[in-house]
Parts: sequence; C-alpha cells; structure tokens
Amino acid sequence: MKLLFILDPLDELKAYKDTSVAMMRGLTARGHRVFALGPADVYWQDGATRARTVALALHDDAHDWYTATAPKERALAEFAAVVMRKDPPFDMEYVYATYLLETAEREGARVFNRPAAVRDHNEKLGILEFPQFVAPTLVTREPDAVHAFIDEQREKFGVEPICAVLPIAPSLYYELKARERDPHRRPGRARRDEALCAHIVRVWRENREGYGVRKVWKQLTREGQVVARCTVARLMRRLGLAGVVRGRKFTVTTIPDPAAARPLDLATRQFTAVRPTSCGSPI
Repeated sequence: MKLLFILDPLDELKAYKDTSVAMMRGLTARGHRVFALGPADVYWQDGATRARTVALALHDDAHDWYTATAPKERALAEFAAVVMRKDPPFDMEYVYATYLLETAEREGARVFNRPAAVRDHNEKLGILEFPQFVAPTLVTREPDAVHAFIDEQREKFGVEPICAVLPIAPSLYYELKARERDPHRRPGRARRDEALCAHIVRVWRENREGYGVRKVWKQLTREGQVVARCTVARLMRRLGLAGVVRGRKFTVTTIPDPAAARPLDLATRQFTAVRPTSCGSPI
C-alpha cells in the first residue's frame, strides 16, 4: 500500500524520538511505500485535491534517517491512507490544510485523523467535555476574572502554584491586591482617568447624550479641565459613549429594480428643452 504522511519539514524531525518516524519505519518494514509532504504542498486544481509528494526510503541512522525522491504531483485519492501528523502551531495554514483534506475525503481519500475533528477539537479546550474529571478551571481573557479566580482558589492551592499555571506573576497579583486596599498606590494615570471618566459621563448626559468626542472635549476645556482630545476619545471608547451622528442610521435592505413598472406621470410634464441655454437665462 501507498501511505502519505503530512509532516513538519523532514530535516526538523528528531528520528530517535519522533513517533511519525517510528510509524513510517514500521510501515516500510512491512513492505508498504511511504510518501511525505508539508501542509503547504496540498492544493486543489481541476476538480481534484492534489499534492507535491516525495517518496521516502527509511534508514536506521538517527541523523541520516531518510532518502527522498524528487517531488511529484499526485492526487490524494491515489493513496490508501493520508495521515495528518503536522505539529502545532495551529495557524491559518493548518486550518486551510484541513479544508483541503476534507475536500479530498469527499473525493474518496481516507484521511486520518478526520480533518474536521482535528480542526474543531481544540487540544486545550477538549478537557471541557469532561467537567467531572477536571480541577477548578476558568477559561477567560478578562484580567479581573482571573484575579477573582485566584482569590477563590488561593486558600486551597496557594497563589504561587496557581500563578505557575496561569500567565501571571505572583508579584503582579499581590500588587493588584495591595492597590485594592490602598487606591493611592495605583498609577497616576489610572487615578486621573477615573476622575476624568466621571466628568465625561456628566457632560455627555447633561447634553442629552448627543455630544461626541470634540464637543465633550471643548466643554471640559471651558470648565477648566486640562485634558487632551485623544484622552477624551480613549476614555469615551472605554465607557462606550458616542455622540449623535449625522446621516442615515438605518440599513437599507431593499434595492430598487430599474426595470420594474412605475406609475405614469399624471401631470404629463415635459422635460425636453426647447432651445439651448444661454448665459443668465433659463430654458
């Protein structure tokens, strides 16, 4: 049988420990032919998913472990099996390779593992399918939620062991807790932003929630607040505030058909000029 392996660059594989190399050696020892390619070598053309593949001869040497032939274009459906063994990172090249492999499946190729399963079953979130077996877990991108999670679990696991797993230094966590106890330890910009946010909200509400960045900034300047316009814009974005915008606010969902029948002009107006226009006189 002919078997195709989608791999990382061959020169980067460590033959003494890589399981893909062990699989290919075992297949070769049983008389099967082994081919290899990278994700970028897969393409679709003329109704078939194809790839630039190389045939491999496997050796027992840990360094000089293979001999490859010249690349040759072949359809993926020609192989008895296509084995996806590409390691992370899970980038867009990887995603599009799974799309092409799904197309190859519809053309009759046997792909292991199934491209949709490889793409959709995230290795970091897969454990969420078995919540009864996981330790206390939080999946979020909000820093405040992470800090609250540490507060909740610190008595049981300790701060340092939790921070060793999370992308946060224990010193940062302790500093944030100290700022909660003593707000004056916060940076000057944070304290100033908090005071400015109160003034921005007040000005925005006093003017019927219609002022945008420029008018809010002008009003604050008239009141004696020394603040840059870009700072007002940044804080209004954070607060989710915006002024009234001129123009159409609704979305047009219908497009007129120029060929559709329309009512006749009941006034029977004539729009044809009786003579050329002259300077200063109407038609």
